[in-house]
Amino acid sequence: MSNEGPGAFGIGELAMRVGVTPRTVRYYVAEGLLPPPGGGGQNRTYTEEHLLRLQAIKRLKEAYLPLGEIRRQMEGLSRDQLEELVETPSPPQPSSALDYISSVLSPSLSHNAAPAPPSPPSVEMAEAEAPAGSVWRRVPIAPGVELHYEPSGDNQRDAAIARLVEEARKLLSVPQQPTGQQRS
Repeated sequence: MSNEGPGAFGIGELAMRVGVTPRTVRYYVAEGLLPPPGGGGQNRTYTEEHLLRLQAIKRLKEAYLPLGEIRRQMEGLSRDQLEELVETPSPPQPSSALDYISSVLSPSLSHNAAPAPPSPPSVEMAEAEAPAGSVWRRVPIAPGVELHYEPSGDNQRDAAIARLVEEARKLLSVPQQPTGQQRS
């Protein structure tokens, strides 16, 4: 049921083609992940470009990326790059939380075999490695559970840490709290 010519869709048809709800499409437009539709009122139309971008968003969401990271990754992508993203097969889904955390921390590790955990460093060693005056973030995950990390400015690493925090909170069934207080 296209509203105008070939390659033009109503919101219902666009949503159905990708397997999302019309409400999700509107939300992505409001969040700047999709451009606004053409036309106005009942005659709003979405194009093949909207369809492609929506498919790319869905693919990135399957990788558990937060919307902010999806927006960042999609900025400035050409049509060819979007098509490549959509056509690339999805990686296998992790079978356990440990597999997921391993994949977030080291994307090159196999999903099938979890690496042996490294032996924890002694307190003296950890203190000796931290340069004087370094700033660490303290992120409460659950009662009695915190993540401490040193911000690096590396967007990919920061996104991985955000995904790690989100997944850990889900596993521990604790509502999200504001990201951390800083300590020197």
